[in-house]
Amino acid sequence: MTGAVRILDCTLRDGSYVVDFQFTPDDVIVLIQGLEEAGVDLIEIGHGLGLGASAAGKGAAAASDEEYLDAAAGTLGRAAWGMFLIPGIGQLTDIDLAARYRMPFIRIGSNARDVEETRPFIDRAKSLGMSVSVNLMKSYGLSPGELAAQAASISRSACDVITLVDSAGTMLPSDVREYTRALRDSVGVQIGFHGHDNLRLAIANTLAAVDSGAAIVDSTLQGIGRSGGNAASEILAAVLKRQNVVAGIDLYRLMDLSDRVVRPMLRSKGVDPIDLTAGLAGFHSSYLTTILQYAARYDVDVRDVIEGVCEVDRFAAPPALVDQVARQLAEHRPPPRHDGGPPRLSRAQVVPADTGERTFHTTLAKVAATLRTRARKAGLPSVLNVVAASTAIEEPVASAFVQEQFGFVIGSAEVGRAAHVDAVVDCVDGIVDALLVDSEMKPYLDHPLGSGRRPRVTSLYSYKDSDVWVRAVVQQIDAIGPSAEQDRIVVCGTGSSALKCALAIAERGFHVTLTGESSETLARGTDTVRAMALGSVILAAEPDTAMAARSARLFVVFTDRLGIVDQRVVQALAPDAIVFVARVGSMRPDAIEEGINRGVRFVRPDMRAALAAELHALIGARRLVTEMMGRSEIAGVPVVAGGCVGRRGDVVVDSIARPLQVVGIADGCGTVIYEGFGEFAERVSMVQAAVWRNRFV
Repeated sequence: MTGAVRILDCTLRDGSYVVDFQFTPDDVIVLIQGLEEAGVDLIEIGHGLGLGASAAGKGAAAASDEEYLDAAAGTLGRAAWGMFLIPGIGQLTDIDLAARYRMPFIRIGSNARDVEETRPFIDRAKSLGMSVSVNLMKSYGLSPGELAAQAASISRSACDVITLVDSAGTMLPSDVREYTRALRDSVGVQIGFHGHDNLRLAIANTLAAVDSGAAIVDSTLQGIGRSGGNAASEILAAVLKRQNVVAGIDLYRLMDLSDRVVRPMLRSKGVDPIDLTAGLAGFHSSYLTTILQYAARYDVDVRDVIEGVCEVDRFAAPPALVDQVARQLAEHRPPPRHDGGPPRLSRAQVVPADTGERTFHTTLAKVAATLRTRARKAGLPSVLNVVAASTAIEEPVASAFVQEQFGFVIGSAEVGRAAHVDAVVDCVDGIVDALLVDSEMKPYLDHPLGSGRRPRVTSLYSYKDSDVWVRAVVQQIDAIGPSAEQDRIVVCGTGSSALKCALAIAERGFHVTLTGESSETLARGTDTVRAMALGSVILAAEPDTAMAARSARLFVVFTDRLGIVDQRVVQALAPDAIVFVARVGSMRPDAIEEGINRGVRFVRPDMRAALAAELHALIGARRLVTEMMGRSEIAGVPVVAGGCVGRRGDVVVDSIARPLQVVGIADGCGTVIYEGFGEFAERVSMVQAAVWRNRFV
C-alpha cells in the first residue's frame, strides 16, 4: 500500500479561523513553499469559509481571494492547491475567478442533508478542468446509510472525491469506520476524511478512515484549526509513514516548518470545556454566539444548552430552539442546597496552615518554587523582582504574593543591602527564569544592587523601580481618561519622582499644580519641569496644600512628609476625586475616613502592568542586541538589521540571526527606503527568496 494515502494540508484554510482569517499572501507563499518542499502534494488555502466569504461578510480576511490565488499560482510547481467553497457564500463567478489562475482543485462543502445544492458548482468546476471534492459537512447528522445515499446521488455528477467531515469532532473511530465503509461501498470515487480534535481523536479517527479505505486525509500544522483543531500534519505524517501508506514526506522539514512558522501563532493550550462539550454533543461551533446569548439571558450553563439543542438538531441551532431549551433549563433548575453541609471554598479561601518559623531563605525558596510551578503550568516566564527598600533594612523580606498577569508570573523580594542580592541569587538561580533587580542608588547603599554576583542560569535584568512607579501612576491616570480642558491635576511633592510625574502629565496638555513644599522649593520645582518640557506647559505652584486641592479631580501624593494630606485637604477636593497615594504615610487616617465618606477614592498605584511592560522592553532590547542587530550577507548581498546603519544599497532585514522578512533598502544616511527600490530591486528579490527558504530549512 506504499503511497496509497495522500495528506491534504489545510493549515491556510481551516487554520485561518485561529488567526481571525489574517493569513497574508506572504504567509501563503512561505507555508505552501515549505509544504511542497516537505513533500505534501495537496494544499488548501484561503478564507476558512471559502471563496467569496469576505465579500459575503463572513469575516474580513487579510487579503482578497484573488491575492491568495495569485500567491499560490506564482509559487507552487509540483504540489496541487485549491480552495473551499460553500454554495450560498461562494458564487459560480468565484469558480470562474479561480479558473483564471489555473487552480487545480476545489472543495465544495454543504451540510450532508443538502448535497443537491452542490450540483451546479460541481458542473461549473468540472467544465473548467478542476478536480472536485464534495465535503459532506456534519456527516454525523445522518446515519451511515443515509449519508451513503446522499453521496451516491451526488457522485453521479462526476465529482472526483467524496469527503466524510466530522465537523464537531464528535465521532469515535468505530463511527468513522462504519461511515467510511458505507461511502466506499456506495460510490465509485475516492473517499476523503476531514476530522476535528475536540475529543482528541482526530489522529485515531483519521487512521480508522485510512484503514477503511479513505485515500485523502486532511490535517493542519500543529493541529491549528477551528474549534478543537484538526489532526496535526506532522504527527499524522509520522504515523502514516510508520504504517508505510504514505510516501515522499520529509518529516524533519515538516516539523521545522510547523515549529517555526505555525507554533508561534497558537494562542492557547489545554482542553477547552466548550470544545469538549461540542465534541460530545455533535455541536458546530459556528452557532456558539447564539448559545452564549440565550445561556446568559436565562442564567444557565452553556454546556447544558449545547447538549439540549443537539438532542433536537445537530445541523443547526435556530434561535427559537435555543431559546426554548435555555428557558426549560431555567424553569427546571434545582433549588440551592440548605442542608447545613460545608460551604464550597474557592481556591483563594484555602489558606495553608503555618507549620513553623519562617526565615527569609525558606520563604524565598517557597516563592521561587511557586513561581516555577505556576509559570510552567501557564506557559509563561517566571520572574523574581528584587526591590530596594525605601529605607535601610537589616533583614530582607520575600513576599508570598505571586501575580500572574500581563504575560509573566512575578514574585518579589525587598532588600536593604547589595549583599542581600547575592543571597537571592544563591537561592533562586536556575529555579526562576529571570531576576529583575532594582539598581537605583539609595542614600543608604554603597553601590547599586545589580553590581554583585551574577546568576549562572537565570537571566538578570536591571531597572529603576522609581521610574516604573511614576510610569504606573501616569498610565493609570491616562486610563481614567481625565479631560485636559476641565480637569486640574495636583502633584504633591518636589522630589525626583514627583517632578517626573508632573512633567509627564503636563506634556499631555493638563493643567498641573505643584504643592506640598515651601514657595521657594516649589519655584525651583516648576523651573525644573519647564526646563525639561517639550514646548510650553500649564504649570502652577501653591504652597497651601488645601488651596491647591480645591475642586481638583486627581491628586497625586509623591512626598514622604508624614500626614501632609489631612482632613482640610480632602474636604477641598472634588466629590468624585481620585487620590493616588504613591507614598505610604502621607495620608492621615482621619483624612482617608473623611474622604471615603465624601466619595473620594484613594488608590495605591498598581505597578503590575508597568512592570510587565518594563520586562518586555528589557527582554526585547537584549534580544535585539544579541540576535537581531548586526551586519552580514544573504545570498551574497550585504544586509543589516536591528538598527545598524548600512551603506547605500544594503538590504535591511528584521534580524541577522534569524531573518524572517525584508524591511527595505538602506539609503546610506541612516534611513530606510521601504518601496520603489529601483536599481536595488534585484537585490531585494534575491534576499527575500533566501529568507523565505530559510524560514523552514
